[in-house]
Amino acid sequence: MVKRSEIRRADNEHGHAHKWFRIALTMAALALPSATWAEKKPPPPPAPLTPVETMLKTRFQNGSVLKVRVDGILGVPVTSPFSALTTFKDGRVHPAGTLQLLIVQKQPQRSLGVGASVRVEATGIDIKHDNFSFAIVELDCGGDCYKAVFGFVFGKGTLATMDPEQVLSVIQEVFVVDTRVDSCVAGSAGTPPLGKYISKDVSRDYFVLAADGTFRLFQGGKNYDGTYSFQGDVVTAQGKKIRRYDLRLICNALIGHDGSVYESEAQLAQRAASLSAAAPPALATIAPPPPPPDQPPPSVSLGQSKEEVVAAFGSPTRIANLGTKQILYYADFKVTLVDGKVTDVQ
Repeated sequence: MVKRSEIRRADNEHGHAHKWFRIALTMAALALPSATWAEKKPPPPPAPLTPVETMLKTRFQNGSVLKVRVDGILGVPVTSPFSALTTFKDGRVHPAGTLQLLIVQKQPQRSLGVGASVRVEATGIDIKHDNFSFAIVELDCGGDCYKAVFGFVFGKGTLATMDPEQVLSVIQEVFVVDTRVDSCVAGSAGTPPLGKYISKDVSRDYFVLAADGTFRLFQGGKNYDGTYSFQGDVVTAQGKKIRRYDLRLICNALIGHDGSVYESEAQLAQRAASLSAAAPPALATIAPPPPPPDQPPPSVSLGQSKEEVVAAFGSPTRIANLGTKQILYYADFKVTLVDGKVTDVQ
């Protein structure tokens, strides 16, 4: 016969075993999702480009040169950390919003007007939200370059269904591709912009890039040297007395990351020659007229009339009228006339 205490002990042991089984089962269930999460799924293949995206990426890639056809594109200096977005929608240019203007309000600003040449620095495309934009920078600006961001906004759900030629016709209301050689590029890709660059702030300071990969800097009356590398449009210079210093090639000028501007000496000379050629010709020197011939000193003679005396000596300082007698007083002498004729000179 099994004792009651043994039954109770067996039940307890069974209860403890069942409890631990449930805990183990729960832990195993919790571990299953972890194992599933640890499995890495291959990334989905990139979606094929739409015809509009293909057109934008091929025709408006970085470095494309465009001509501006509208007014109102707000530009800020290339050294500014911010840019304001000007947009084009429904056939009209829309200025930057209030918030953006507040961000750039302390920066110099000016409009990139009609006829300005600009270079595409980046193209942002968002087909899903029906817009794309160009980050652009001025060309032919002599180092005093301005940049801007210009966006094209279309109606909801329309950009993905538009024909590339339709999109291109909208772009051409604002920009036209400039097929001329970009005069702001000082060399082909990968070729460093060799030569001498003059500081825009201090004309006696300069920066020289040599073909052997070395540079020389004259600044503040001191010479520095070192080596440089060139990648894309960025010159990276460093030496024993100079920490790494990056300069960006824009419009035949090197723009330092601290805002320093070094203009190409060759470009400065070319600009000076252009201005000289455009200046009007100097007027021929006109010789002064010859001096008048020597004139005899004025004189007065007996019998002359009053009119002849006044013509020779000018108006008298005082006149005394004594009947038929008249006396003309001058500074150093007097002339007496009787009946209008000179009778005495004293």
